Amino acid sequence: MSDPSPWAWRPSDIEAIRNAFGIPVTPASVRAINDEMKSLESNYPDAIPQAKGLLDSIAAIDAQLSGPLTAAAPRLVKEIRKGAAGGAPSEAPISKLDVIEYDTSLLMEETTLEYAADQPSSASMLRAQRGRYVEQLQLILPRLSLWVSRRPSPFSGDLVRG
Repeated sequence: MSDPSPWAWRPSDIEAIRNAFGIPVTPASVRAINDEMKSLESNYPDAIPQAKGLLDSIAAIDAQLSGPLTAAAPRLVKEIRKGAAGGAPSEAPISKLDVIEYDTSLLMEETTLEYAADQPSSASMLRAQRGRYVEQLQLILPRLSLWVSRRPSPFSGDLVRG
C-alpha cells in the first residue's frame, strides 16, 4: 500500500523517529515527536519526503547491524613481484647441455603483499553512516534533539511515569 501523499507521514514514522534518535518511550516524548511531526507537516511539508527517506535508510542500517556482519576486505597497499613476467617457458630442455645452460631461476616467482592494518570494520562504517543520517534528520526535526538520550552517568537514570 503506497502513501496517499508523499508529504504525509506514515503511521510507523513515530516509532521510526523514536528509534532513530534513541528517545525513551514515555507519553511526553511520544507527544513531543507527534507535535514536531505536525509542525513540520503544517509549516514545511516539502521536508517530509526527505525525512521519510532518512528514516528508511536508518532502519536499513539498523537491520544490517542486527544481523551477522562480514569482515571488511583488507586494502592492498603494496605488491612486489620477482620472477619471469611471462611465466614458465613453453618448451622444456631436451639435451644435457640445454639443462646446464637453462636458468631455473626464471621458473621461480617471489611475491610480497602488504595490507593496511588500520582497516575500519563494516560495523563502524555503518554506525558512522547512521550517525550522518541522524544528524541530517536532526536538521529537519530540530526540537527533538532535546529528547535524544545521551549516555547516562552511572549515578543517574531516567524517571518514567506511566
